[in-house]
Amino acid sequence: MPPEPPPAQTIPPARAAPRGPHWVAAWWVWLRHDLPMILCLMLAATLVILPVLANPRTQIIGWYGDNVQFVYVTGWMSQALLLGESPFVDPRLNYPGDLTLAVTDIPYLSIILAAPVTWLAGPVFTYNLLLWLYIWLSGYIVYRWLWAITRMRGGALVGGLIFVLTPYRVAHSYGHMPYVATYALPLFFWALDTALRAPMRWWWRALLVFGATALVGSASQYYLFMSLFLGVLYALLMLFPLMRQPSLALARSLTVAPAVLAGALLGAAPFLANLGNRTFAAHDLQATRIWSLDPLNFVLPHKLHPLWGNLVEQLRPEPLWIEKTLYLGIVALILAGLAWQWQPHPFPHQRWVWLGVAVGSAILALGTDLHLNNQPLRAADPVWLPAYYLAQLPFTGLVRGWGRFGIITVLFVSLLAGLGATWLIQQARTRRPQQPYLPPLFTAGLCLLIVLDMHPGTVETSTLTPRPIDMWLAAQPDDFAVAWLPAGLDAVNYPAMYGSLYHSKHIPAYNHPNHRQPEYQQYAAIATAFPQPEAVAALRAMGLRYILIDTRFYDGLHPPLPRWDELAAELAATPGLRVVVQVDGVVVVAME
Repeated sequence: MPPEPPPAQTIPPARAAPRGPHWVAAWWVWLRHDLPMILCLMLAATLVILPVLANPRTQIIGWYGDNVQFVYVTGWMSQALLLGESPFVDPRLNYPGDLTLAVTDIPYLSIILAAPVTWLAGPVFTYNLLLWLYIWLSGYIVYRWLWAITRMRGGALVGGLIFVLTPYRVAHSYGHMPYVATYALPLFFWALDTALRAPMRWWWRALLVFGATALVGSASQYYLFMSLFLGVLYALLMLFPLMRQPSLALARSLTVAPAVLAGALLGAAPFLANLGNRTFAAHDLQATRIWSLDPLNFVLPHKLHPLWGNLVEQLRPEPLWIEKTLYLGIVALILAGLAWQWQPHPFPHQRWVWLGVAVGSAILALGTDLHLNNQPLRAADPVWLPAYYLAQLPFTGLVRGWGRFGIITVLFVSLLAGLGATWLIQQARTRRPQQPYLPPLFTAGLCLLIVLDMHPGTVETSTLTPRPIDMWLAAQPDDFAVAWLPAGLDAVNYPAMYGSLYHSKHIPAYNHPNHRQPEYQQYAAIATAFPQPEAVAALRAMGLRYILIDTRFYDGLHPPLPRWDELAAELAATPGLRVVVQVDGVVVVAME
């Protein structure tokens, strides 16, 4: 028997739409129905970043690290628009060259669009605002996709809430701005699904996937690579029922595939432009193996959970928890299982597509070889997984964190859980039609269980403001170059980059520790011998006015760096060097 059509959603009588153009009426209908869901998802997103809200212009999530780098990127891209410079190249950094920002993942489109906010409120505020928007939009787009299928808002809200609160994003909020920007992933797969399934004009089909793919590339190159690879799997599974109509399947594929490729090239354009500048370096296999996930990472609650996070951390410590937090959620998994109970279903094949892609992305997230309890199952004779063989392809050697594929597993588990929640809510409506308050109670109860299961806890925060040495440099007249020591440390390099937003002096700097431009590599090779006479002569020839020495790292605990008293004695004995001032632990040495 043919399946019965899905039950129509019961919607209370609508208020009269405002008079005016058609788009105004459509906007009013959308706002009236979606506003409660939007507020709910916004509240959940706020819960994730709650500790920074007291001082959003000075507080950032996490300790000093990559987060400082992305605050700098946010600041420079907005400054560049005012200065008439390229937002992808900072002429002040990587002295004596220019710093290319697109050698690391950057959610460049959203940063550029938010530039007016940065001009008014500063880069830290915009950085926090974008994190919040990424989290909220990720859940809202999942909600809209589910609602488009089920026409039931309660279940769609549950799926969106799961994707908002995923601990993966909470962990990456400690510094990985591009990997918080997951909003483009559901858009991509939704666009791909619609383009392959729904009848429409060929040009609209192409435009849909072109725009969605370019948007993914503007958010993260990791996500672009993941979307392209798993998009092929999604398309194959989606087109399988059309194999009895091969001409139709072929026609849609020939429209979608070139559009996806064109969108990928557009989204990756700032990064592709740097392929010939000798900056990108493939990761060594041993550098990627350590990031391989344990299957337990998908089912172990994250360490920040306020109720049982500490217990989980004591029973099974996770030193690389930022990259390996991929808890799917017990409630989400149970609801995902119930997705097969919901009958009838508008697109029954779609559930199997979502499950297939969720499993495929989970296998890739396990990394290069099988690990158990954070140790290779067989260290000398590894059990190689698909990611190992995929890493042999051109450009895939740039991928270090294969565990990031797991966010696509989270996405499709969230979608399946939304279907399961819809079935549960529908059961309450069908079996107790005389009690219309039951479906909203079911929805609220499921949302509370999800918040309990996936509560983000309290993230750590740091204060990020210009340092005294940055303000000292800003007070010095003229345009000149300085260099920081010790060279090659992110903890020195990233705060120096951030400080350049305030003093605009030239500095040798890099934007990714594994992809350093030739100018910085040359500087670092010279700086390791400072203050030997040949190193001093080479640095002086570079045109540097000051050497800034961060004395915190000259404590005898960072070999091969000497103790500060030893280095100070060498400075005093070296002709042409003069200590000008010490500012909050930073010694300023003039090159005379």
